[in-house]
Amino acid sequence: MCIDHIQLLLKRFSRLETEGPVNMVSYRISVKTGDKKGAGTDANVYVILHGKGTKTSEHNLDTFFKNDFERGSIDTYSVNSDINIPEVQRIELWRDNNGLLSNWYLDWIEVTNVATGITSIFPAMKWIKEDKHYLFKHIDTCLPQDDPFKDMRMLELQTIQKDYQLQVKVPGLPAQVKELPDDERFSFDYKFNIGMKTKIYTEESKRLVMAHGYNWKDVDDVKTVYTPVFGVPKVISYIENVSFTHRIESNKNTFSSLSFSYNSFRRVFINL
Repeated sequence: MCIDHIQLLLKRFSRLETEGPVNMVSYRISVKTGDKKGAGTDANVYVILHGKGTKTSEHNLDTFFKNDFERGSIDTYSVNSDINIPEVQRIELWRDNNGLLSNWYLDWIEVTNVATGITSIFPAMKWIKEDKHYLFKHIDTCLPQDDPFKDMRMLELQTIQKDYQLQVKVPGLPAQVKELPDDERFSFDYKFNIGMKTKIYTEESKRLVMAHGYNWKDVDDVKTVYTPVFGVPKVISYIENVSFTHRIESNKNTFSSLSFSYNSFRRVFINL
């Protein structure tokens, strides 16, 4: 728990002593961290809930003895306030640069007033910069000219222009991004897996090429060429069914031939 949070709690206790008890309202806040490279954070995250003409004090979203805001995780917090906002209209959110890994990609935040049961959803889908206050509206979707937070949108556009600088790498071809941001690059593990799979596919392809022109004894012999990498072709099962049917028909013909020979021999023997 940070010093600012402790000071905030002390203010609340002193206020209770002077003003007496107040009716507290509980809010349930769920936070979804994005599933991107480096999306998790160790920073302190703060939030203020806004209603129509009113707002709560700031709250530090933190769970004791837990590593919050990990990549791809959903963290849920219970926040108590003396301000009752039946339906939260917007939220104000920011973070500091505390910890070794302070970068944070936020997917969305969901706020529920436990008393009224009304839930508000605030899509974010953006990187949260340190010490920058972000305002999110409930189901925030609008055209640029209608954006109520134009300053924040301009800041995001400037960040995008800085991160995605264009460069013509091959004369005569369209411009490309000079250098992709870290979160959009393939990780080392992903590149390693691609390299290993490419090697395996190459070896198995050579095996199939070497088998070209080879005389197989039966269908089971053909199946030995294929491995789990490429899989056994579905046509093999069809060939097996045809082969099985052919063997049955051959056995029927053989039986019929034997029966005919026996009957012929019996007639000849009786005539004698």
